[in-house]
Formats: sequence, structure tokens, C-alpha cells
Amino acid sequence: MSKRGAELQVSCGSATILEWLDNFWFRGAHEIPIAVRFIQLEGDSLVWMRKGCFGANEKVSFEKTREAAGLSRKILDRVAQVKILFVAMLLSIISTASIAQTLSWSLSSSTYTTAGQTLTYTYSYHTGNYLVGSVSITPTFFNQFGTPVSGSVGATTCSGLPTSSLNQTITCSGTYTVHASDTDNGDAINAVVNGTDWSATQPSGGWAGGGTPASPGQLTATFDPPPSVSISSTTSSTTGVNPIPVTFNFSESVSNFVSGDVSVTGGTLSGFSGSGSSYSANITPSGPGTITVNVAANVAVDSSGSGNTAALQLTRTYAGDTTPPRVSSITRQNPAASPTNADSLIWRVTFNEAVSGVSAASFAPSGTTGTATVSSAGGNAYDVTVSGGNLAGLSGTVTLGLSGSHGISDSAGNALTNVAPTGANESFVVDNTAPTTTITSTATSPTNTSPIPVTVTFSEVVTGFADTDVSVGNGSVSSFAGSGTTYTFNVIPAADGNVTVNVAANVAADAAGNNNTAATQFAITFDGTAPTTTITSTATSPTNTSPIPVTVTFSEVVTGFADTDVSVGNGSVSSFAGSGTTYTFNVIPAADGNVTVNVAANVAADAAGNNNTAATQFAITFDGTAPTTTITSTATSPTNTSPIPVTVTFSEVVTGFADTDVSVGNGSVSSFAGSGTTYTFNVIPAADGNVTVNVAANVAADAAGNNNTAATQFAITYDGTAPTTTITSTATSPTNTSPIPVTVTFSEAVTGFADTDVSVGNGSVSSFAGSGTTYTFNVIPAADGNVTVNVAANVAADAAGNGNAAATQLSIEYDSTSPGLTISGVPGAYLPGDTFVVTFTFAENVTGFDASDVVVTGGNLSNFAGGSPVWTATVTPGNTSDVTVAVSAGAAQDAAGNDTNGASATSAIDSAAISSEQIAYFMENRAHSLISNQPNLTRFLGGRSGGRFNATISSSAMGVDFASGAGGPAWFTFQGSHSESGTTELTYGLFSFGTQIVKNENLLVGIMAQLDHSEQMSDSGIWTTGTGWLAGPYMVRRLGDQPLFLEARLLAGQSHNRISPLGTFTDQFTSSRLLAKVGIEGQYQLGSALLFPNLNISHVHDAQKAYLDGLNNLVPRQSVSLTEFDLGIDFEAPVAVSRGELTLTGGLSGSYYRTAASGPAINYISVGDSWNSRVDLGLRYRAENGLTITTGAYLTGLTSNAPLQSYGATLQLEVGF
Repeated sequence: MSKRGAELQVSCGSATILEWLDNFWFRGAHEIPIAVRFIQLEGDSLVWMRKGCFGANEKVSFEKTREAAGLSRKILDRVAQVKILFVAMLLSIISTASIAQTLSWSLSSSTYTTAGQTLTYTYSYHTGNYLVGSVSITPTFFNQFGTPVSGSVGATTCSGLPTSSLNQTITCSGTYTVHASDTDNGDAINAVVNGTDWSATQPSGGWAGGGTPASPGQLTATFDPPPSVSISSTTSSTTGVNPIPVTFNFSESVSNFVSGDVSVTGGTLSGFSGSGSSYSANITPSGPGTITVNVAANVAVDSSGSGNTAALQLTRTYAGDTTPPRVSSITRQNPAASPTNADSLIWRVTFNEAVSGVSAASFAPSGTTGTATVSSAGGNAYDVTVSGGNLAGLSGTVTLGLSGSHGISDSAGNALTNVAPTGANESFVVDNTAPTTTITSTATSPTNTSPIPVTVTFSEVVTGFADTDVSVGNGSVSSFAGSGTTYTFNVIPAADGNVTVNVAANVAADAAGNNNTAATQFAITFDGTAPTTTITSTATSPTNTSPIPVTVTFSEVVTGFADTDVSVGNGSVSSFAGSGTTYTFNVIPAADGNVTVNVAANVAADAAGNNNTAATQFAITFDGTAPTTTITSTATSPTNTSPIPVTVTFSEVVTGFADTDVSVGNGSVSSFAGSGTTYTFNVIPAADGNVTVNVAANVAADAAGNNNTAATQFAITYDGTAPTTTITSTATSPTNTSPIPVTVTFSEAVTGFADTDVSVGNGSVSSFAGSGTTYTFNVIPAADGNVTVNVAANVAADAAGNGNAAATQLSIEYDSTSPGLTISGVPGAYLPGDTFVVTFTFAENVTGFDASDVVVTGGNLSNFAGGSPVWTATVTPGNTSDVTVAVSAGAAQDAAGNDTNGASATSAIDSAAISSEQIAYFMENRAHSLISNQPNLTRFLGGRSGGRFNATISSSAMGVDFASGAGGPAWFTFQGSHSESGTTELTYGLFSFGTQIVKNENLLVGIMAQLDHSEQMSDSGIWTTGTGWLAGPYMVRRLGDQPLFLEARLLAGQSHNRISPLGTFTDQFTSSRLLAKVGIEGQYQLGSALLFPNLNISHVHDAQKAYLDGLNNLVPRQSVSLTEFDLGIDFEAPVAVSRGELTLTGGLSGSYYRTAASGPAINYISVGDSWNSRVDLGLRYRAENGLTITTGAYLTGLTSNAPLQSYGATLQLEVGF
């Protein structure tokens, strides 16, 4: 150690003291971790100073005394001599812990593909607390069954041995060579390192310590042979097949195999496809000869990346085309359908390849004597037409075949040998026989069957037959159905008589198109009229004759009629006789009363089978009993009916009964009427109370002269007073109660009153209940408004049936709607300084509304006034945000107690208009400043001006001017100003620079650029800034020999600007600018004074581009143009002084302005013409040191419409250079 102080990394108990002494003290290694003790030399003695144990990686300062730093060789020898003593002393007090040994390893591949392949295994052995001299590692190899494998294990070699220090890493490697038996069954090769498979030795003098590292685990390599590929073809070794199909089969799924990996000689590859382990392609021979197909090794890979082995070559000999052509098909072409009755038949014959020698003689039709002709149909097809012969009358099958001497061959000369088609072989069925027609029916003649079932039968299947093809005499067709050979329908006869059915010829056709023959007419007699029946008697009604003689007469001869077919009411049949049309019998009455005789329908039938119709009933009255008398009324007791309707009913017809035969108590008779058995009249009650009616005996007699019996007295109670009706409710009007409770009260008990008897206007009835005199229900209003309840008269009745009187209408105002509120007077947008009067209008009168109910956001409320339903107030915006005026729901209530609705209205601050206005002012003021700060270019031609710096201060403006000299090819100036106009202030700076060429003493031309910056502030706090540039050419020319100079410039550029219209956000916008200026200046000597007449014409156009501001409002495009004409004269007159130069200065100028604008700027700036003027008077003093002081006073804006009006004094300092 050469330094007085030293540091080393320490870790408690991590190394031996011997190592520390060796390396740190004697070899100079300063970073060996140990358990540290401090050692200090004091004189010639070593003193141990134990300082304790420090944590890992802590730094401990180890110091020697100054004497120790300069130890002599003698002292170092003494140190070496006592080294063993130091070690013994340290071992007695310092414990040494192990640094763990570790052993890890890896294989060069996780798979092996073939015998003889070498697998390399690599170890990483970490020595820990060992000094290692040599290492021997030989792993054990075995298969998945635990059986040792037969491969060769190479020697292990290691690097970094022997180690000279602890905690080192040694790298070892060895090999295993795969044996053929390892690949027999696809074995897995496993490798392990056990404790017996490795060892390490210590170098001589090493110090033992540490432990044995754990086994690093098992490594495995699995057998993965490369994929093999075979090439095959379904063709024989010598083939005429073209193209030749080829298949490529891999032993496993592969990728990257493409058509370009296939090598072909004697042909070309096409149609390549496939994936995984199977691929296919076609080989088109180049011509007869040998064709080879090869797949090289490693053109495809399996999933583990192993390349394929080379395929065994596929060889085929292509002999050319030796295959005879074949007939592919013979199909019907025209007609396409079969059977047919066509006289000309066309087949299409298609071959499998192009052929020649096809002619009419090539074909032999069978089944007909017709002859064939041939025409080409394109490609490999021919159309063969067979016509003539017996086809016109033939019925049979016609087939097309090839003749024995067809003469057909392909382009290679191969003759057609097999004439049987490989595909379809179609024939024509020719049919020229017309189908016959027969009409039959299951009904026999005569018949009463209707409709009559009819069947039309054809001798073969036909089509086109319809009901309209059937002709019927005395009838019509219905229910037509059928197909093929059989059709059925019904004939509905029109009347009794002969019915005929005809089917004409040519109304249907068979499959070949042959029309049918006409059918023999079908005829049948139809009788559909039933015989009628009549019953008569010689006795008249009423009668007391018994038995009663009866005759039954039919309209035509019938059979089957017997006495059992006669039905008698109140009697029985006897003495039945008759036949044909007439039958007689007697009826014996069973008792007084009506005796009826009936003959039902269908008890007898005529020759056609028509059953008889039912006879009209025969009735006769048999009477032997005196009539009885009964008094009744439709009114029930009690009743309010007046008059009371009364009926007197006799048990049989009587005569002689009159109103005088009726006796009434508490009333009188009116409206008497009636006859026979029934008589009616009205009894008019004299008063409320009991009313009686009596009819005495013997006041009427029946037809046999029997007098009536006396009637039982009729009595009824009369009540003629109606009940009254009242409607009430506990709800008061107006109300928002829903439902509204309602009670209906009658003056006496009633019945029949229901919810349907209640008429409600603007509502409906629910929960109806009650009886007797009181009924309750609820009324559910349908909508706000008047709700009415009515009970009409006669909807309920008392016990006597008196309908109630109508009730007085109940009317109540229902209001459930919260009163609406409309806030008006809030504009959609406002500008700073605006105020607006807001009106609050409720839909109806309300109470409880005051100023505290109004919430204004972004402004203040004042001047609240008004009364229901309208109030007003003034809103003053805060000018920095949108203003919202809101009233919450429930702020007031209407008369029904409904809370009012809430409402709000918002006025957006018109940031776009504010921005447009300020930008317009900004562009106008900047245009003035741009003109007024333009550098004077005439000075460059005469060379009269040098470089300068000056500052100007006045009451209305401040300025600064800094310029280079005029003599060089490049120049620059800086000018600035501060001006006020209306409500805005503008601070402006302009930096100009350029370069020029002096053509001669009278002309120079150049190009210049200007950079300017403007800052505008309005009285309302809105600021606008802009930084821009202009560039363009200029020229100065002396006119003649006089000191008269003309200058001109034309500049164009852009400006990037910012504006904060509300103080809450900042927008950016751009503008384009144009400056044009032409000026002329002269000089005139007047005595000792100089006069400088001048005229300048300037034009500035500043156009702002449209943009969206921070509130997403569109600020539209606008522009400002300023044209200025300046005419003036300045003077300078020297004043004598003792030192320096004093000059009286002054001038008078007039300006004419023309301002134009487009877009919103038209609304903000003064557009048109204006005038201005200026008077200047001052003194300039130039000291001998070059300092120039200028003072002056001025007055501008002498005209009323001057755009800038100001006055004040100036102070200017100028230093030349």
C-alpha cells in the first residue's frame, strides 16, 4: 500500500485471514472481502486493533502511520516472518463462513437427428470458498427407460484452472456422440451429474473450506430425425397420360416447400398445391421421352427446423398420345323433351378430344327409316339431325349410334374404337297417335243427384285439359280436378230435363303434342222437383164435430205414405185409406182446444226419388168449455205508472165485452180496446193510494155462446212522486287533489244507480260504492281544467219506479300542473358593457316569488320589480364569462298549491365580436405605426447620414431610433413608438435591414426586410400582440442635377398574432400584409436656412385570417387598408453659439387618409377619408463630441376627423458612429 489511507470492500466473515494478508498486504489487491481488523505499526511493532464486523459492501478506511507508509525492506521482512503468527492470532478470533459453490450446465441442442451427431454439454462451476486446481466432470447418459445409452462420452475440458482466488467461475465443456442404437426407437437421451460424476482438487497449499454443490439437474435431448420425402405418380413407368399427376409425401408435416423446390427434366411443372405432409402437381411433357422429377435435401423444414432428406428420383417415359378418342355423350338437342311428335330429331354428339372424319355416314339411327345429316357444334361437339323416312307417322323409340365404318380418329391418328358413350346416351320416344276421350258418370238416368259427378278419361296422359274445354247443356261445370289420363268435375243442372256433356277434339295433347279426339256425348235426365203435400177438411173452425174428416193430397203419384206418417196434435188418427195422389182419414179430438194435423217432409217419394215437401199444418179448434176471465197489468205494486195499463184476458175468444163492464175503485177507465180473448184499457188513478179493477160474470160469451166467469179483483198501489238528487264534495275549488271525493245523496232510497249513471266532464269515475239514499265515488281528473259531475234524471228509481230528478251540476276547478315560467330578455350573446332587462313570466298567478329566487351566474341582479304573474329585473354581466339567469323549481306556488317549474336562460359572451373589434383597431393602429416608422431611404444616395442611436420621449408617444451608417452595402435601422388612439394604446417596434447596389451617383437599388412587433392594450384590459415580417425591393433615384430625390419600396409579408379577448384564454391568428410607398424630397437653400419640401404616398393592407377562438366561436376574416398622402416642408436654421452647433428646427405638414375595411372591421373602424396636420418647433444642439440633443414641441390633429390627435414635447439624444 503506497497511500497513507486505503479503502477496501468488506463483508463480515467472508474470506480467510491468510488470503487477506497475502493479497492485501503483499500483492496489493485491495478488494478482497474479509472480516476486518485494523493493523497499525507503532515503531517496529504490529498492533492489532479490532474494530468489529461490518456489513456487505461497506467501505472501511484502513490507515497506516506515516512511518508505515515508508517501511524499509527490513520491516517488510519482519512482517513476512511474523505472517504465520498473525494468521494464528486471527483464526483464534475470526469465524469464516462459506461462499456457496454452485454447478449449472446446458446442452447444445434439445434434439438430435441422426447417429454420429455430437451434442456438446457446457458447465458453469462457481468455486465459492475453494481454490481449485483441477476439475473432472463426466455426466451419466441414459434413455427414457433408465437404460444407459451406447454413445461415446468425450473428455471434459475446463478453462481458468488452477484458480488463484476464491469466488471464481470455471467453464467446462464435453461432448456426447450419438450411437446408432440411440435412434432405433426414437429414444430420448437424458444426462445427469451426480456426486460421483464430478470432482475438484485443491492446489498445493490451498486452504480447504466450503461444501459440495448440488446436482445441476437432468438434461434431455429427444430424437427428431429429418423429414424424408417420396415422389410418386398414379401413371405407369411408360405412359401416354398428359399431364402426368405427381404426389410428394413427406414423413411429417413441413413448411417452406414451394413449386421452385421441385426439379423437372423433360417437362414443366404446374398446378402445385398442398400443405403439411402432402403436396401434388402436374408434369406436362415437353414431348415423347424420359421425364425426371427430383426434390433436393433441405428445401423444407419440420417444426423443429430440421431440413428434409433428398427424395428418390421419379422417372417416367412419355410415349406420346396412344389413347383412342371416346364418345363423351349423346344427348337430345332439339327437341329437348321426349316423347315428341317432331318430324326432325337433333342429337348433340360430344367427343373427349378433337376428332376428324365425322360425316353423316359415321352415324346409324335405329327405330326409324329417316336419314342423318351432320354439322359442327364447335369444339369437340357435332349436331346430328335425323329426318324424313317414317318419322311423320312413327310411334316408337329412335336411337342414334355410330356406324361400323364411322372413320373417326383423333389428331394423333388414334381411331375411335369404343363407340359406347362414357356419359349420357339419350334416345327420342316418337309418338304420333292421338289420345281418345271418354265421358262417364256414376249417376243413372233419370236422377235427382245434383251436382252430377262426371269423369273424362283419356287413353293416355295429356296436358292442357281445363274446365273451359267441357261443354254442358242445361248445366254448368264445377270442382274441376285431375291430371294425366283422368279428370273429374261436377255438373250442376240448370233445370229439370235432359243434361248433356261434350268434350271437343284438340283441347288436350299428349307428351308428344298429339291432340285428343272428340268424346261421344254424355246425356242424362235430371228431375230435382219434390212432390208437394196439402191437408184439408170439410169441418170449419171452431167446431164441436168429432171425429173430424181429413184428406191429404200430393202433387204427383207417390209411394210409401202411411198413417204413421200423420202427426196429430190434441187427437188421434183413424180410418186411414188411399194411394197415388189422395189419402183420407179421421181425427178424434182428445180435448177442447186446437187440433193440428201435420205431414212431415220425406215421408213419401216420386219415381225419381224426390221426397215430398212438408205440408202446411192443418189446424181446427174444438171447444166445449165456458171462457174464464183474468185481470192483469204490466205495472207492479207500488207503481208510478199513470195511467195504469190493464189487460182483461178470457180463456177463449168472446164477444159483447165493453168498457162499461169494467168497475174501477180510485180511478177511471180510458182507451178501451180489444177483441177475441184480450181486451186492454188504461186506469187513470184519482190520487196516490190503492186502485181496484173488477169484471163481473156473464158480460161476454164465446163462439159457442158460453158466458164468462167473474174475474178475481185486481188491486195496485199508486205512487207518483219522484226522488230528488244532490251532488257534493269535500274538495274546494280550485284543487290539486286527485282523485276528487264525491257524494250523491237521494231524498229517498233508490235502486239502479251505478257508476255509469255519473257523467264526468274532464275525468273518470272510480271506487263507486253506496246504496239506499247515499252513494260515494272518486273522480280522477283527466287534465287540468274544470271538472264537472252530473247525475241525469231517471238514472235511479224509488220502490214505485219513480225516476230521480236531475241533480244540480257539481263543478270544481282542477289544477295539477306546475305553473310554467318563461325567462325572456336574455340575449343569445352579449358584449362587455351590455346590460339587459330580464322578464320572468309565469303561466298563471303565483305567490312567494321574490329576488332571492333568482340566481345569476356570471353577473349581478338589480332593480327587481313587478307582481304576479310578471316580474322584471336588470342583469349586469361580469364581462368575463357566459351569464346564466336561473329560477329553481318550487320558487312560487299557484292557487292550487302547485310548485312552479324552474327555468333558465344563458347569454354567451360574444368573444368573436370582441376579438374582431380589437383586431380591427389593432390592424388600423399598426398600419399607422408601420407607415410613420418607415426608414428614410433618400439618405443612402447622398451619403449624408451616419450611424446613430437616438431616443425620443413625448407626452403622447415614446420612440427609439438606432441605425447604421449610410455608406455601406448593408444597413439596418430600429425605430419604435408608443401612441394612443381612442380607447387603445399601441407600442410598436420596427427593425429594418437591407442590402443595395449603387448603380451610379444618381441611382441605387436594393432589397430589404423588416421585422416588427406590436403590443396593443385597450381600456377594458384586452391585449393584442403581433410579430411579423415584410420583405421586398426598393430604389432611390436623384432627379436631375438638383438635390431632389425619389424613393420607392414594395414589401409583403405575414404576422403571427395573439389576443386575449376576455382575459381567461389566449387565441392565436395570422394576418398577411402589404406595404407600398413612394416619396419625393427636395432641398432648398434660403439664406442660411435649409428648406426640405417632401411628398409621400403610402399604402398598407393588413388581412386577418379566420380562426376558431378558445370558446370555439368563429372569428371571421377581415381586413384594413390605409392609404396616406403626406405633404410638408421642414426647415433648419443655424443659431450662432460659441461651441458646438445649435439649429432651430421646425416644420408644417398635412396628411390625407383613406381607410377601407372588409368583414367585421367595417363595423368598428372609421371607414372613409380623413385629414390631419402637424406643426413642429424645436432646437437641436450638436456637441463637439458627436452627441446631439434635440428638443421640440408639436401639435397634431388640428382637424376634427383626424385619426390621431396629440400634442406634447420631444427629447431626442443621438450619438453618431
